Amino acid sequence: MVVRLPVLQSLSIVYCDSLRYLFCSSTATSLVQLRDLEINSCEMMEVIVKDEDEVEVDRMGKLIVFSSLISIELRRLSNLKGFCLEELCFEWPLLTSVKIELCWKMGIFTIGYSNIPILDGYLYSITCKTKAGISIQLFPSQLQDNLALKEEGILTINGFLIAGDHLVAQCPSWSWNSAKWTFDLDLPIGRKFLITRNVPCLRRAASKVVVEDKNEGDDCGGDDKNIPRPRSYDVSITYNKRNKSPRLWLRGYNDDESKAILPLELVLQDIAEHHPRKLVTIERHPFFYENHVSLYPHLQPNFIKDFYHRRALQGIPSNVENYLQILLEAYASVVPTIKYRYS
Repeated sequence: MVVRLPVLQSLSIVYCDSLRYLFCSSTATSLVQLRDLEINSCEMMEVIVKDEDEVEVDRMGKLIVFSSLISIELRRLSNLKGFCLEELCFEWPLLTSVKIELCWKMGIFTIGYSNIPILDGYLYSITCKTKAGISIQLFPSQLQDNLALKEEGILTINGFLIAGDHLVAQCPSWSWNSAKWTFDLDLPIGRKFLITRNVPCLRRAASKVVVEDKNEGDDCGGDDKNIPRPRSYDVSITYNKRNKSPRLWLRGYNDDESKAILPLELVLQDIAEHHPRKLVTIERHPFFYENHVSLYPHLQPNFIKDFYHRRALQGIPSNVENYLQILLEAYASVVPTIKYRYS
């Protein structure tokens, strides 16, 4: 049965996580009065229009005309790959606004030919209109994200997702985590923050005294009360929308049978003495809702900027994709004894 919607004028789809596509091609042809289309936070959606016919047709054999459509908004569709990825042709005679946000898997708008006469030539998010399709410059938006990072020193939300995916791919000890209770709608459900667990810390940053192997305790001599005890850390990275930058969070544990959570004042022992007042705060974690020690580059913006500059002098490229790895490498001097991985 073909669903036809000839009188539909406005459509908003939000939080429909089971949808993989919105319209079949037969339904799309009936949308002659549709003016506004908004799709937001549909995690499983891969395309907007899907051709229900399996028979291969000529390139110009199927034409879908959105004769009244003025505005398209696609937001927070983490699996969206394109508006249509089949050999369908589109005309959009009145389309004047295309907004695409946090659709970070999207690399092309349509595969088939599309004609958008009003937007042709000056909408920044559509870079070329050819018979091969309309390509999207904005998402993946690494060019724009790199420009924001280079000129303004900020990391966009999309840049944070790109950098996070790259970190997880390069360092399997890191993983994306979701949050059960949060009102943050800007990040995908399964990608709220990054975390690596049980990171070893065998000495204090101030003393630089290496912890002896417990199995060799009889040979150490002296009072073992003066020997630093090993610890482990959960290290997480969140995104701060207000200042458009990531921040690092530390939660320490005694590395023994008790696995007791370290008091925050003891966590400060594992931060290099010349850094705490510049980069370190004690604040409530946005997803664990407990106080953590936080390392925050926004408190000392030149810290990361100078690190980037030194890398540039060495001929090492720096971009959005490897931003979090660069951040972790820079913070290795702040927490030199917490041995998390960043490469």
